[in-house]
This record gives sequence, structure tokens and C-alpha cells, in this order.
Amino acid sequence: MNDNSNAPGIVDIPAGEQLQKLRRELEAARKESGALMNACALLNTTLDLQKLLEIILQQSAVLTSAEASSLALIDQKTDELCFEVVVGEKKDILKEIRLPRGTGIVGWVALKGEPLLIEDVSKDSRFYQKVDEKSQFKTTSILCVPLKTKDGTIGALEVLNKVEGEKFDSNDQSLLMALASQAAMAIENARLYKSVLEEKNKIVSIVNSMGDGIIVTNENFDIVLTNPAAESVFSDKTSSFDDVFKLKVIMLELSQLKSDTTFDLVLMKPENTILSNRMTMLRGAENEITGSIVSMRNITDIKHRENIRAQFTSMMNYKIADQIQRLRESLKNNEIQCDGVKCIAESIEEKVIKLIQFSEMESGPLRLDRSLGPVGPVIETAMEEVREKYIFKHIELKFSCESDVFNMEVEVDHDRIKTILCLLLNNCIRFVSADGCVEVIVRNVSEMLEITVKDNGIGIKEELLPKLLDKQYHLENVLNSSDASLSLAYIKHVVEAHGGSMKINSVIGKGTEIIITMPKFIH
Repeated sequence: MNDNSNAPGIVDIPAGEQLQKLRRELEAARKESGALMNACALLNTTLDLQKLLEIILQQSAVLTSAEASSLALIDQKTDELCFEVVVGEKKDILKEIRLPRGTGIVGWVALKGEPLLIEDVSKDSRFYQKVDEKSQFKTTSILCVPLKTKDGTIGALEVLNKVEGEKFDSNDQSLLMALASQAAMAIENARLYKSVLEEKNKIVSIVNSMGDGIIVTNENFDIVLTNPAAESVFSDKTSSFDDVFKLKVIMLELSQLKSDTTFDLVLMKPENTILSNRMTMLRGAENEITGSIVSMRNITDIKHRENIRAQFTSMMNYKIADQIQRLRESLKNNEIQCDGVKCIAESIEEKVIKLIQFSEMESGPLRLDRSLGPVGPVIETAMEEVREKYIFKHIELKFSCESDVFNMEVEVDHDRIKTILCLLLNNCIRFVSADGCVEVIVRNVSEMLEITVKDNGIGIKEELLPKLLDKQYHLENVLNSSDASLSLAYIKHVVEAHGGSMKINSVIGKGTEIIITMPKFIH
């Protein structure tokens, strides 16, 4: 055996000291590993991006015993580095700083994707002095590591100035790199969660703003989302939405279908509510059912109007057919005179006109055939037609109009203006006694044409006035509306199509005044 006890350069270290040193190193490694594991565990405690970034900064400073730390993320829109979270006294100032990628040590690390350990920043040209100037923080040393995901570098994490004047070493770099690796994945998960949450909130906002009821279910057809429109149909004061029995029955029936479907549903409460429904299945990657969306449109009013339209049309057709049949039989038996034929023809005409008026109001906005022409002759023609019709009542018809207004050209649908004037005059004459008076006054009021029709008839009760001009009221009650009230609603419909307005003033026993105002020209 060789004796090396006297060999130069070899120092014998007692076994006890070596063991103590190894124990200290092992204990330090154990503490560092524990701290790193604790830091990584904390990263999984939240999906809130801001809280997560704060945890990363706190743990990075603790792991490396640094005075301060900061984290910069790359703005995908501008390709700049933004200091998202900063730990230290000047954090508010630093958060306002944005750096082009490649500027400063943090910019270099984000650009190259490599770590940097700078013991003396004053000797490194990459150090960006303006950050210290703004923050009034004296940086002496920096340890900066990239934040990397599978898609590339998303930013950089840095710690500044080791406490108590010590220097960062390779061990600090390894710890910070390990933390940064976990932090980058956590940041991506938090960003993804935030993006999904934002999209979900958008969808919820859209769904809640919809007039149609929306119900979303899971794969077991348990309700997971509803909007106010759906809740207003099914919920009541005595139970929560999820406990409504009729809804449970409906969802149970739908769960048996397992396919997209369209169906109508009649609810007795709210009374005779009719819903048009569309159920669409939600499917996963393997075409398995993951839930469903049921859209519900309340079509009660539509069905009600359709029913009224059908009844009214049927009633008018029956009356017209009945009078035509009577006329045919009378002509066949020579039992009718010319006056009788005229009377039946006028009755048929009135019913056809009423049918047309109802159809035009029910169909929505009118299509006007506007043309430029004088207003006076149109009014005179309407008055002559009515005068001839009611000549037997000896009604005085007056027309007041200045000569310049008579020949004033207006851009309106002249045929419809004539029609509504005839209807107005007919209504007035019906409620004026023999030898009464009906007057038409036309005035030029700035850019508007004003037509006033007034009589000295029986007048209208004040409480009836609002209903007379309510088109919707007459559409819903057309089976019980008088010819006069339906005509007034139709007149208002035509006037509003011209961009005008209509007002009624009336006093019982003294008469009625109807004022129509409309633009003279389209513009």
C-alpha cells in the first residue's frame, strides 16, 4: 500500500467535519426543495391571473433572498414588455413602464429565452438605467430568467439585489428557473381561464338580453343556465325556478328525444301561453351529447292576432257572400229596384273597405305612392264625393283654405289623403244631426301641412278618446269595433306613414275637432 500522508497539496479533512458539511448542504438543499415545492403548490391555489402573478413574485423573492422582484409579460398586440406585477416600494411607478422586446436585461432575456445572472449591472451594457431613474431604486445585481411555455417565451421573471450584500449564484438561478417553469404554465392556464370566463360572460350577457327564453342543460338535462325571459314564463312566487313542476315535466319529455327538434307548447298558466320552441343538442368531440339549448319564443300574441284575423276575414267574407246571394235572388225574382241594388252595393263596398283597412293596419307599415301635386283639389274631390252621398241629410260642408295654400304642392300619397278625408267626413256626418255643419280647414304651418275637420255633432266622451286612436286596441278588438272607430285608427295609420300626427278634441253636445299634421315633403 502506498503511503500518501506526506504527499504535497493534499489536506486531510477529518471525517467528522466532512459529515457536518454534508449535513449542512443537505439541510440547505432540503429547505430549498421544500420552499420550491411550497412555491409551486401555491401556484395551483388560484386561477385569478393578478393573484397568481403576485404569488410568483413573492415566492421568487423568498426563494432567492432578494430585495425586490418583478415580472414582465409580452403584450401580444404591441410586442412590448409590460411590468404586470412588481414587489417593492416603487411598484406603481414600474407598472407604468413598457419596454420594446430586447431593451434592458429583462427585454434581452424575453427576446433570447435565456437566463442572465449579472453581479454588477453597472458593467453590463444591457442594463436599462431609466428603470432605476423612474423607480429611484438602486439596482446592483440582477438574476433574470425567461418564462417559457410550449409555444415560446411569454415574458421574464427577475429578482434584484441579494439581501445583506450577498451575490446571486448558480443555485439561485436553478431555483428561479424551476419556479419560472411552473409559473409560466400557471400563467397560461390562468390566461386561458380568464379568456374562457370572459367569453362565458359575453354569452351570458347576450342570452340575458334576448327576448326569447333560453334554457341550457347538461348531459342529464339538468338546468344549468336560464335567462330572465325563460324565468318570467315558468317561475312563480311560491317556488324557485328549479322547482317548477311543469318545467320538470317538459325537460323529462325532451330528454327522451335525444335529437334536435322544434315544437309548440301551450301552458294553461300563465293563461293560454303559447311557446314556439327549438331544442338543439350540444355534442362533444366524439359526437356524444353534452347538453342542450332550448329556445322559447312567446307567440301567444301572434297566434291571437292570427285567430282574430281569421275570424274577422271569415265574418266579412260571410257577410259579403250573404249580401251578394240576396242580390242575386232579388234580381232573379225581379223583386228589387235600382235604389235597392245601390244600397246593397254600397253595403258590400263598405265591408270590403273595412276588410282592406284591417289588413293594411295588421300588415304593418304602409307603402306610399308619393307624388308632388296641389293639395286643394284633392280635398275638394273628397268633399264632393261625401256631399253627394249624404245629400239627403242637408249637411252644410265648408272648406276654408287660402288661395296660396289651395295651390300649394305637397309630396304625399294623394289617393290615400283623399281616402282618409272621405273617412273623416263620413264619420263626422254620421254623428251630426240634419242641417248640421262640417268644416274642413287647411293651413300652411312652417314645413307642415295642417288639415282640421270639425263638426257640431254629439261629441265623444273624454274617456273614449285614447282608445279611438289606439291601433293595437282595434286590431285586437276588431270583431267588436264600430266602423267609425276602426276608420279613425286607420286614418292615424296612414297619417303616421306620412310622418305626421293626429289629435282629437271633443266636447259632448258641442262637437268634435280632428287635427292632422304632416310634412309637406319627404325630407
